Amino acid sequence: MISVLLATYNGERFIEEQLLSISNQTLKPDEVIIADDGSTDNTVNLIREFIKKYNLNNWTLKVNIKNKGFQKNFLDMLFQSKGEFIFFADQDDIWSPVKIEHMYNVMSENPSIWSLSCNIRYINTNGEKIKHTNPHGYNCKTAHDWAINLLCSALGNFYYLNEELVLYRQHENNTVGIRFDKTFRKSRKERCLLMQHYIRHYCQADEIFSHFNDIPSSSKRVLEKKQKLYSLRVEYLEKKKLLSTILLLKYIKYYPRLATYIGDV
Repeated sequence: MISVLLATYNGERFIEEQLLSISNQTLKPDEVIIADDGSTDNTVNLIREFIKKYNLNNWTLKVNIKNKGFQKNFLDMLFQSKGEFIFFADQDDIWSPVKIEHMYNVMSENPSIWSLSCNIRYINTNGEKIKHTNPHGYNCKTAHDWAINLLCSALGNFYYLNEELVLYRQHENNTVGIRFDKTFRKSRKERCLLMQHYIRHYCQADEIFSHFNDIPSSSKRVLEKKQKLYSLRVEYLEKKKLLSTILLLKYIKYYPRLATYIGDV
């Protein structure tokens, strides 16, 4: 079973394009859950009209009485969904018609994949392609799907599909954008901020996985070690104590690469 989860909030400007791209998939989802987080514009009406117009009986719109916030809204949908394969959708994006089909085929043929990410093409408000200026993908405002990708990467079950299957729109109201401070590598403060965000999203991912009983204890220990590593990295970057350097050595195998450890110390 395939589920698509779409969170909306004051997205009337672009929401219809995304709804159309989801409905035009070559492989149709079994359910589409849309949770609006208290929009004050015409978003909800546009969604209702779209569902009615195309007779989308397996699409469900939920309107939150109180604003939950971007991440909580997605997490609640995640726990309500029934699909074995779950696709997260952002209200400003446009999906390739073959996104679900291609990613589903890869995941169904490779059971070891827990999380699969695809390549994206950046567009502006007019739908025109723009240059992507963030080659490393770093961003301090990480989205719901990145928390899951981060966890699955730590556990060795995250994979990347090198196909451009999403048009990712950049505009002034993005919750997550491609803003990137090239000086952050040289700034201890910026690096600490980045580590703190990683810690928060590891905690969020841990919360998600706590609802599943079939996660191996060895995988949970890896997650705990990763969280501890980032906490130690923050402590070291803030205080630069010799003891912290020694403690970091204990967790060196949990660094993404040796160069990262060398850059810390």
